[in-house]
Amino acid sequence: MMDTLKTYIDKGMTWFYELSQREKFFVILAASILIFMGIYTVAEDIVTKFDDQAKKLAAVEESIKDISPLIAGYEKLRNQQVAIEERFKGAKPNFAVRSYLETLLKEKADITSRVSINTGTPDDFGDSLKRTLVKLRFSADEPKQLTNFLKALQNGSHPLLLSEININKLGRRLDVSAEVQSITPRASDDS
Repeated sequence: MMDTLKTYIDKGMTWFYELSQREKFFVILAASILIFMGIYTVAEDIVTKFDDQAKKLAAVEESIKDISPLIAGYEKLRNQQVAIEERFKGAKPNFAVRSYLETLLKEKADITSRVSINTGTPDDFGDSLKRTLVKLRFSADEPKQLTNFLKALQNGSHPLLLSEININKLGRRLDVSAEVQSITPRASDDS
């Protein structure tokens, strides 16, 4: 193979030396143009690939910027879930939230009339807890009754979360609608 290549090179050199000065100039010019076009094509391809890589890198960096707040938000929510699970792990699995709220309203806040308590269906909350949403409506004759109820709700013997409260003042009376969440451990037969 080397002999064949050497033969072609020798033939090409002989042909080139037999050309006139003007023909040699045009052959060298044409070869230079072809070499330049080849180098330009390769260089352009390399530059295009670098540009594509730079665009992909910028897209990845942008994705990382978008993901970072999500990761931080996830970590915050996960920490809140762990704190809630820790707070509520001592609650009774079959806690009667309706009766407990009626007792708080009656005994701690002295509210007995115009009370409506609707308990929702329990759903899963984390790995080992269940959550029951309770919608509560009542009227308080004095603001002190409402504050007594809220304190009893917060500091009571059964952990509950007040997730929403709306208060409308009608003269001296306060009409209150609230959502309370009861979070309890799942009973062993709920799994």
